[in-house]
Amino acid sequence: RQPRIDELADLFIERMREMGGRCDFAQDIAQPYTLRVIMDIYGVPEEDEPLMMDLTQGIFGAADPEYMGDAEDPGVRVTQAVMTFIQYFNEITEDRRACPRDDLASVIANGRIDGELLGDVERLWYYIIVATAGHDTTSFALSGGMAELVQDLDQLWAVRDDPDLLLTATDEIIRWTAPVR
Repeated sequence: RQPRIDELADLFIERMREMGGRCDFAQDIAQPYTLRVIMDIYGVPEEDEPLMMDLTQGIFGAADPEYMGDAEDPGVRVTQAVMTFIQYFNEITEDRRACPRDDLASVIANGRIDGELLGDVERLWYYIIVATAGHDTTSFALSGGMAELVQDLDQLWAVRDDPDLLLTATDEIIRWTAPVR
């Protein structure tokens, strides 16, 4: 998987350059980059990413007017998002059981406990948790970490110049930002 992640990193570095040095890092870089990584691990087609972004925001941002969509209240928005996740991942499960791939969706679709396939509820919540929490917390950590690093450019350049610092920096970013909503 590493070459694919490197390709994605190159894509977003190029995207940052195209923005002329100005962007909303959280919205323009962190959210789409982390979503792309999570969806790549899942094996979800890139064209489905706008749907996945909408569903993620429908669960974690349901009370935010920016993410309400057509729903009249947050409870309706969350319910709509969960129902769409169920439909989407039922189709993914069917596909991965018929034609397993080297992706996380195939692992979940064909996962077994004591020789039995995961139950529908357990399987669907594994899909939803990784898709939402994986993306949401990672994008929050990346955004918060970058905000802190640009406040102390010596730290940013130290990480850039010594990739061995990335593991420690990642631990510190997660600790510092507390990215779970």
